[in-house]
Amino acid sequence: MIGKFSIPHFVLINKAGFSPEIENKIHAAVREFNGELVGRIPFDRKIPEALQGLQSMAEMNEYRKDIENVLQQLLKALDEIT
Repeated sequence: MIGKFSIPHFVLINKAGFSPEIENKIHAAVREFNGELVGRIPFDRKIPEALQGLQSMAEMNEYRKDIENVLQQLLKALDEIT
């Protein structure tokens, strides 16, 4: 549907690094359908532990900059298409 109707779309890879084969397929699909990769959330067991403790990824020092970058990219892209 994305390709047929030329719908702008953004991709955020979750559990990046868990399966390089699947990640490669995602990258290929993003290219094929002219999507935009806005970021990656790595496979890290600390993330679900933090979420269980009601801590968001943005509150985790090691991921704060990544989350901020993704949000900035999304805001910029959305501004360009509206």
